[in-house]
Amino acid sequence: MVPSSGLAVWAVCLVSCVVSAASSPVAAGLTAEGDDKTWTVAHNKYRCLHGGPYLTWNQWVADSAQEWSNKLKSGEESGHSKSYNLGPPQGPAGENLAWGHRDQEHATSAWYNEYDLWIETSQDSFSSGTGHFTGR
Repeated sequence: MVPSSGLAVWAVCLVSCVVSAASSPVAAGLTAEGDDKTWTVAHNKYRCLHGGPYLTWNQWVADSAQEWSNKLKSGEESGHSKSYNLGPPQGPAGENLAWGHRDQEHATSAWYNEYDLWIETSQDSFSSGTGHFTGR
């Protein structure tokens, strides 16, 4: 649920490579009222449609995403963090930023809605319209 102020910064970090010692992908999504199970279930619902491995929660990634989200909200920073440049086990990690969605499911759904455009374009290259879906 979006805080009553109407200003919410949602950070959803999706892992595109190995990010844990156990070689499991990790998802971290953060809101003032979000929780690990809600975020991982929302992402895994879509990942299983494409044979993607299930995501598991990683507290280090969650804390890092929350720190970045706080900087975005305060205006101290803008845009994406350096998660793509992190070395194992924390990264490299894809990152989706979304503002104004009412809950975790809607933020995740917005990310997944890029699938149709990805199918219509070159699936092997970056596209600004599909970067959230691919994590590239």
